[in-house]
Amino acid sequence: MKRYEIASCFVICSSISLFGCQDENIEQANKQENKIGISAIYGGVDKIQVDGIQLGKLLIVDEWMAKRGGDVFVQDELAAQNFAILNQMFEDGSSKQLSLSFVQLRPTDREDATLQKRIKHFALSASENKELNFKEFRAGNKLLSVNAQSGAERYVDNAQFHRGEGVDFVLEKEFYLSTANKYLDELFLTQKVGKVFPYKFRYYKNAVREEGSHIAQESTYQLALAYNTSIDGLPVIGSGGKIALHLSPKGELLSYESTLRDFDRIALISGSELLSPKAAQAEAEARFKERGVDLSKLVLSRAEFGYLRLGRKSIQNYVAPHYVFIYSPPEGVMDKKRMEVIPAITNPKLLQLLKEDSEKEAARKKIAPEYLKEDIKEER
Repeated sequence: MKRYEIASCFVICSSISLFGCQDENIEQANKQENKIGISAIYGGVDKIQVDGIQLGKLLIVDEWMAKRGGDVFVQDELAAQNFAILNQMFEDGSSKQLSLSFVQLRPTDREDATLQKRIKHFALSASENKELNFKEFRAGNKLLSVNAQSGAERYVDNAQFHRGEGVDFVLEKEFYLSTANKYLDELFLTQKVGKVFPYKFRYYKNAVREEGSHIAQESTYQLALAYNTSIDGLPVIGSGGKIALHLSPKGELLSYESTLRDFDRIALISGSELLSPKAAQAEAEARFKERGVDLSKLVLSRAEFGYLRLGRKSIQNYVAPHYVFIYSPPEGVMDKKRMEVIPAITNPKLLQLLKEDSEKEAARKKIAPEYLKEDIKEER
């Protein structure tokens, strides 16, 4: 029996994670399936105000999902749409009305009542772990690992995870979304993590081909649903701030990986303290050139705007709006994709907090940090 993943499903960056990268062909298919242009929604709700937050014409998750249906998996399209809208707002001067959050993630050593819910639900007990940065809870083949440094969790039932024989018939996608929503409500969502919304969905399939036959018989043995979070209604970008649930065809929870973490707003960022998309792109390209990247062989294939959360092993204490720029080689050119992340803020004190995070993360990786530059100049 050969296990493989069909091309119409989302690509997963690791054996359990639904966070991050997408296959090029899949991305193109998603654009066709979820075809809604900026012109259809740019007029949205203007000057949304919640506790001092002013979002102008930027699209929030609720508004976006209402346009497309609440069970649509958003992926990263909303962050791309908001980049384009923000660029427009800088051009027409309305960006000065914006007011966004700068938040602090709560310490990972604080007692999490929802973690105790999960330990009880899976009937787990604390287990000795020689790695100082991890806590473990076990019961037979079941294992829950908690990264004490980042707060990330990974649970897996090793007796069932990626071990199913597969079934010929699966229920409607809505059933699995409803089932996953119930798990979220019961086990996770008492945390202050921002709005949680559907992000990605995929099937895992077995393919069996009889000897002498050229046709493989497919069966589904597992499904995965990922959810993203938002801050002030704007989506989180990056690999953190998400949760992926792996289900059996019957809807049983086989595994999950979570980088959810409570947070508190500690500052407001005014529109005059925002870096423009054009200035951010210029900064990204300057960084590429400093590293010797030949941009003449690449084109800007994607740009996003949102609140940046780092991955499951990363050190991060503060979250702020960022831009993400992805450059790809055009067809026929041999090169690899490149990505650069630029803070969307210019406030020196807040940039210093991000710099301190960057230094700690660099020390964790034992590499030289790429400091957040203090002399970033705004372009308006």
